Amino acid sequence: MIKIFSYRLYELTMRLYLKYATQAVIIIFICTSIWYILDSQPAEHIVHGRDKASSSSAQLQFTSSSKIQRTSRRTSPTKNVVFLKVHKVGGSTLMNLFYRYADSKNLNLMVPIDTEGDHWNYLGFNTTLHPKNIVPLPRGESYNILCNHVLYDKQAFLKIMPNDSVYITILRNPVGQFVSAAMYYNFLSSLEQEARKHIGLQPIPELFHEYFTNRDRYSSVNSYHVRNKMSHDLGLPMSRFDDKVFIERFIQNLTRDYELVMMMEYFTESVILMRRFLLWTLEDVIFIPLNVNMRKKKKNVMMYNDDIDALSEWNYADFQLYKHFEQRYMQQIEAEGPSLQQEVTYFNDVLEKIAAFCASDKELYAVTESEWSKAFDVSKEQCKMMTSDAIPVIKTAIRKSRKRFNTWAMSNDVQVLT
Repeated sequence: MIKIFSYRLYELTMRLYLKYATQAVIIIFICTSIWYILDSQPAEHIVHGRDKASSSSAQLQFTSSSKIQRTSRRTSPTKNVVFLKVHKVGGSTLMNLFYRYADSKNLNLMVPIDTEGDHWNYLGFNTTLHPKNIVPLPRGESYNILCNHVLYDKQAFLKIMPNDSVYITILRNPVGQFVSAAMYYNFLSSLEQEARKHIGLQPIPELFHEYFTNRDRYSSVNSYHVRNKMSHDLGLPMSRFDDKVFIERFIQNLTRDYELVMMMEYFTESVILMRRFLLWTLEDVIFIPLNVNMRKKKKNVMMYNDDIDALSEWNYADFQLYKHFEQRYMQQIEAEGPSLQQEVTYFNDVLEKIAAFCASDKELYAVTESEWSKAFDVSKEQCKMMTSDAIPVIKTAIRKSRKRFNTWAMSNDVQVLT
């Protein structure tokens, strides 16, 4: 409508040009400018933020990095965050970061209700969120941070987490994730024991080759933790592992839901990108890597190329998931421009100095003001928190949450937690 009006006004102006030459020149310039600006805009609405990302990924690909919005349109730090903790992708370090952030800002962490039993540290083992599995809050309050293991289900999460929560997760190259999970969850040792019955004692590459060549022979070896585990954690039903059409829709839905999917291979860059998305400070995201050296004895693990090809078919969902979100992640990084890498370089230097301080006898380390951060101090207590194993961290958070709820419950004639 505006374009039609501008065009007709343009014609009228031309007719009056001879009579009102000077005035007409000015009006022609204005109308032409309006026409040019309007004509340069697409016909559809301009979409921002999460919706923009989802619309550009409808076919699981992006046409241009310009489709990715730089950092965040937020004007204040985000306090409501869902971090979906995926297995064997560096999630423990990030969970520790989120626990420390919630504690420092006095936010409500969603924590498991129990401190013992099988998988007590999960918000849901092989299941999604349910109120019975989490420590409740005093009436009128809401959860701010979710960062424990649980299967993702959008509707279940929306019932419990605030509507403005930012959804974040992290992925890892599917080959590395498979090998790490195979070792950690004893898939490899179980496979080795079973393989001895058929081919005798063999090196690890031969074990993987034997498995992918004769999978039916090893059906008794539990593959729960090594087959499409990243996708399953993010809500893909096991019954759909071989449904490629469903997997494509599944990835499209995740693209709409998750504003940021980090990459383990670019961990520090991912943390800085997250900091920018959430508008947190550099102090908020300092960390010391956890679980880098597994307690279990490491082995030199290799896979033949043919077996990697077989793995990519068997774990089709994980490979497609990683391929898609790595592409989006790279475009998000590109959209940040050179300043992101400059901040990452500075951040790496800060982390190195903090790690050295934490290993020293000094009581305080002062991070000086910089282009990327205000000055802040790091204490030995923070060192202790950053290097704490997940289990004691979770138990401490559970005790605090239960005590807080019970204090409120006793004052409001509500049954306390036992």
